[in-house]
Amino acid sequence: MDAGTVTCRLLFFAKARELIGRSEQSVQLPRTINTKELEALLFGELAPELGPIRSSCVIAVGQEYVLPDQQLTLSPGIEVAVIPPLSGG
Repeated sequence: MDAGTVTCRLLFFAKARELIGRSEQSVQLPRTINTKELEALLFGELAPELGPIRSSCVIAVGQEYVLPDQQLTLSPGIEVAVIPPLSGG
């Protein structure tokens, strides 16, 4: 593993899980990354199947929603969640 990367748990919920066909995967991500870079990785090379719902998803890191342009420092094993809007009743 590169010293500048960490192994993270990527979690998929609801429609994201349905589109990608799994609920989680282990991924290598840069230790420091901003929200825009993280989204580009998530919806680009890591989970391109999520393209159709990208604009409506929110991202949570360590069980906290991230803000646009937020600088993140990821720790080994941290959870990165892709959360689409929920519907139903």
